[in-house]
Amino acid sequence: MPSPTFPQQPLSPQTSPQSLSPDRFPGRNLVSSAVTVRRGERLAHWELAASIYHIVFRLADSVPSEQLQRWQEARRRYAEIVARENRVLTESERREYGSLYAESVEKYLAAGHGRCILRIPAVAEVVRRTLLHDHGVRYDLHARTIMPNHVHVVVGTRDGTSIKKVVEQWKHVSGHAIAGQVGSRIHPPIWMRDNYSHIIRTADEYVNQVRYVWRNPEAAGLREGFLRERY
Repeated sequence: MPSPTFPQQPLSPQTSPQSLSPDRFPGRNLVSSAVTVRRGERLAHWELAASIYHIVFRLADSVPSEQLQRWQEARRRYAEIVARENRVLTESERREYGSLYAESVEKYLAAGHGRCILRIPAVAEVVRRTLLHDHGVRYDLHARTIMPNHVHVVVGTRDGTSIKKVVEQWKHVSGHAIAGQVGSRIHPPIWMRDNYSHIIRTADEYVNQVRYVWRNPEAAGLREGFLRERY
């Protein structure tokens, strides 16, 4: 499949951590009583009301199943810690938890494993429109990059909005629309059932996460076949 060219987009504006109010990051003083721990299909997810998250959701064929299973087994022990000890992870545990994703899965995503149907402009546009649907109502988008086989989103939820429900809706709505576009070229499910979610706790971390999302195409060696935007 040839790689289509998306319109060239400007580099992300520089953001200073000092310009961001600490009030935007309720996770900065994270305590167990404020966090909802839910189990995904294979992973545990932490949810905090009115917080900013880095979300990654992936096409169903984006990671080899055997590698995904090894990653899930390694991360499951962190979910057991939270359930057994009724606490949130320490800072060092959180860093190690995040590194398991980067080391075990990100390299496959960057390598473009699978059919990579998000390279198709019309398919990427379906995802973009889906993300924008409740922007400014249930949540606020901060940055988004649609890669060939996965999607990065930095998003802040509003009071009363569950990030779990938001991501489920994104995948449900876009999955149906994509299936209608690509037809027999790909079989359902479109999206992997589980996703990566990370609560952003500080202004420094926010800047780093937004830069990571914005620079993901360059890190993967891409010059085309992606779609990104700051809000």
